[in-house]
Amino acid sequence: MTGPRKSHSGPRFLELRDLLDDFLVRRIEADDHCAESIASQLQNVLGSCDTITYEEDGAVEAYALLHFLDRFHRFQLIFQRLNALGLMPIRTRKIDILDVGTGPGPSMFAASDFFVHVLGTGEKLDEGWGNQGFAIDYVEKSKSFRNWLHHFTEYANVASRSGRPWWVPFHHGSFHDFKELKFTSTHYETRHDDDGDLITRPVTKKHRYDLVVFSNFLTTNDQVKSFSKELQDCARYLRHKGIMLVVGARGTDTKYEEVYAEVSRLITETSYDNYKLIAKCVAVDIGDPVMSYSWADSYGKRLKSLTKSVFGQLQSRAQGAIPQSVGKTLEKSVLPGYSRKIEWQVFVFKKLARPRKVTANEQG
Repeated sequence: MTGPRKSHSGPRFLELRDLLDDFLVRRIEADDHCAESIASQLQNVLGSCDTITYEEDGAVEAYALLHFLDRFHRFQLIFQRLNALGLMPIRTRKIDILDVGTGPGPSMFAASDFFVHVLGTGEKLDEGWGNQGFAIDYVEKSKSFRNWLHHFTEYANVASRSGRPWWVPFHHGSFHDFKELKFTSTHYETRHDDDGDLITRPVTKKHRYDLVVFSNFLTTNDQVKSFSKELQDCARYLRHKGIMLVVGARGTDTKYEEVYAEVSRLITETSYDNYKLIAKCVAVDIGDPVMSYSWADSYGKRLKSLTKSVFGQLQSRAQGAIPQSVGKTLEKSVLPGYSRKIEWQVFVFKKLARPRKVTANEQG
């Protein structure tokens, strides 16, 4: 593992900003129908992001325009802070990461950058998948988001000026639906034995993680309760000193207060003991859980420039499809003096496990 290295956050943010701009503008310029679809979905993404399916034409691109780079920067800040607190799971062995409800993948792009930077591995694509010292997997049921991940990740890695890749697994996330998520699965493989005969045998695969991320996925108390088993299993199958991150809107209203309280109760009040281990998952005090940046700082200004560039293309090609209220909101957001503070809340849960003591009777 290498020593301290110069911060990568600014250059990577700028590089990804330019790649996202180019990618979206190319799609808009190539197809007027695409431009109209994106324009028509801006209102839904701004006001109904918890209820739309993201299979609607243009919804994924509209979401990427409005949220991808913002969420990417949030996770840059989150990972930096947790690393400073000694909480990020940095190992000498391979590090396994699971992103739940990944959407267009901003947290995965940020995680890839973080681990490439701190491990000093995976800096070139020709090093090959599986050799970068960490592996990212995800849960996403939207085919459109998976399609976005495939095409944008491929474009970003090919067009990257730095040549440093993002180790994001294209559309190949192992899990589609969080409900009834299985951390141990069995499939059957057929092969020839030494005599040339075909034999079928069961193969068990265990999914165990060092970092599990929920970003703007848990939004209602009923949803949290419906996923109680899956949330507890995420903690159950964390490795020792692995962490679970729950990131979302500030818990300043009753809705999110209840959501975060229920998540904490489910995770921390459950025993994860088994016949080998005594284990628990604890809430970690990270100081003020509310994090922020401003649209007036250097990152916010680049976000404005992205919005202005892509929204300008939509205005020139699909002005009639842009709802008037959305147009006014976006026009205001890119003004030089616009300085809205962006805030979100972060909860960290850490897995602690130790081997059971073996008694003389158990040994005998």
